Amino acid sequence: MKAVWIREDRVLSDDYQAYLHHLREKYGVTEQNSSTGHKIKGVGQLARILKVLSDEDFQKKNKEFSQVQTVYPILLVYDVFLTAPVYGNFLASEFEKLLIPDQKLDSGELIKGNFRIHPLIVMTIEDLENLELSIKHFNFIDLLSDYSKECQDRLMSLKNYIAGSKYNNQIYRNKNLANKCLELFKETKAAIELRRES
Repeated sequence: MKAVWIREDRVLSDDYQAYLHHLREKYGVTEQNSSTGHKIKGVGQLARILKVLSDEDFQKKNKEFSQVQTVYPILLVYDVFLTAPVYGNFLASEFEKLLIPDQKLDSGELIKGNFRIHPLIVMTIEDLENLELSIKHFNFIDLLSDYSKECQDRLMSLKNYIAGSKYNNQIYRNKNLANKCLELFKETKAAIELRRES
């Protein structure tokens, strides 16, 4: 999970390479300087963990991981800007490069050791909050599987996929979160009214 945001001034920059560097700084791997080496975040951390988990020696010592066959790597983010088209594709391609898979299948799945790893999924906290109640009505793994089949290139975000899919009618907003927001609005309104009176 990454609680970082893309800076607006970087989005508006004309320098395409500088913007990609900024994305890698926030969610990937960048070379910081010669003394500290690489700075690993987000997709780099996921790739590094999966390399370790898929290692044969590691699995011999940790037998529970040898039973795993399919992996859906999810980068959980706060920045809803990443639901815009193409970001998922860029981060999935960065993840693939860092994972260094043994093989890539036509389906887009990556083989690493005995793992079949789907392309990276970018999910926002908002998506997760909505899924908290909604997965009572459908299987979470089915959602990830259907998204992976229909959006192999990750050009469409998970949020946009859900909006146009059969899952849209099964999404229920988080009532606890909505109630807390309403309480905050009421408190804000009361504070404004109190200030006007004084």
